[in-house]
Amino acid sequence: YQRRVHGDYWLTDIAKSQLLGAMAVYLFESRNLLSHFNISRAQFALFVLAIQRKYRRVPYHNWCHAFDVMQTLFCMLSHPSLSLYIDELETFMILVAGLCHDLDHIGLNNSFLYKADSPYGMLSHKAGARSALEVHHCNVAIDILSDPSTNILATLNDEQAQRAWRVLIDTILATDIALDKEQKQEFEEVIVLGTFDPSSPDHRLLLLKMILKLADISNVAKPFDISKRWGEQITHEFQCTGDNAVDTTMPTVPLFKLAKAQCGFIDHVARPMYELASKALPSIKPFLQQINENYSTWEKIIKDNPS
Repeated sequence: YQRRVHGDYWLTDIAKSQLLGAMAVYLFESRNLLSHFNISRAQFALFVLAIQRKYRRVPYHNWCHAFDVMQTLFCMLSHPSLSLYIDELETFMILVAGLCHDLDHIGLNNSFLYKADSPYGMLSHKAGARSALEVHHCNVAIDILSDPSTNILATLNDEQAQRAWRVLIDTILATDIALDKEQKQEFEEVIVLGTFDPSSPDHRLLLLKMILKLADISNVAKPFDISKRWGEQITHEFQCTGDNAVDTTMPTVPLFKLAKAQCGFIDHVARPMYELASKALPSIKPFLQQINENYSTWEKIIKDNPS
């Protein structure tokens, strides 16, 4: 399992070769998910292609990130500590959610959209929604799945379809980082403290929300050379946010600045989330170990390169 977690993160090297879509189809087929739900390979490939086309050429929240999140979920779900609790439909839909969770991301965050009085921010504010981007990602996913040629849910019965939509929408909405505090509290109360009931759809949905959240921030849990590259990309995207323009070129990020940013993210976001999850889910422990190793490397960089 350790090899499965850490042995396949060369995807940034092949992202430009158009192989990620084919690999996505392969991963779903390898778990027999397409045959289980009577979905043809051709239709699923069209669905993946439609998803890929809806990702913009932004530095971080792009198609490569979406594939990486789905692949990370695939690794997590390979461990019995998760597969015992999650059924085939939930497995299928959380992997689909991984592909869809940042659809049509514009490279700007929710805070900026609200403060800049952007159309996304205005619409969400008027509608009473607090997660402008995540609502937009869901809307784009709904559009794709409403097209008969890419509706991979067409073979589901009414009860299955309702469950599928709930998993897709609720887990994507939960990726809003502003919701971290309340989600951590809910996860600890239900899962870590031992009140988790596998027969409860709400409890299983909470588990799915948590693992998509973990996969979404898992760039710091990859081997250091890959984690560093993800860190450079997201730092560049954050810089673009300040300029209100997204530039796809990749200027060099000062190593000291990058190290400080990565340590800060690990301290305040990633490590607390992974430490909490690892108390209940053994499949998360290898990721937490890698986070701690990366943190030590970043600390050494900071020490050796004082500002």
